Amino acid sequence: MKKRFYFFIALFIIIMGSINAYSQTNVSKKGSVTGKVLNKNTNKPISYANVMILGTTIGSSTDENGYFEVKDIPIGLVRVVVSVVGYKYVISDELQVFNNHSAYT
Repeated sequence: MKKRFYFFIALFIIIMGSINAYSQTNVSKKGSVTGKVLNKNTNKPISYANVMILGTTIGSSTDENGYFEVKDIPIGLVRVVVSVVGYKYVISDELQVFNNHSAYT
């Protein structure tokens, strides 16, 4: 039953990376990742899912409409992990976070 449940439920992640670089020279540059978590089959938002940057303790959760923003991410390649009770967790493809550009996976 669980296997069928996991096949039936999948998360679809739309991620947009954006950068909010600091203007001070001694402060390391950091950015943010924003997006929306959706059920792949129904295209409905997943509320209150945990969204973490793989290998870090940086994360956030989705709001009631499935939207999230994770701030203070070091510039570079990151992967996003999404988990929520009742669903199988999902790890995104690599996402490039860099200065003054948006990236999608």
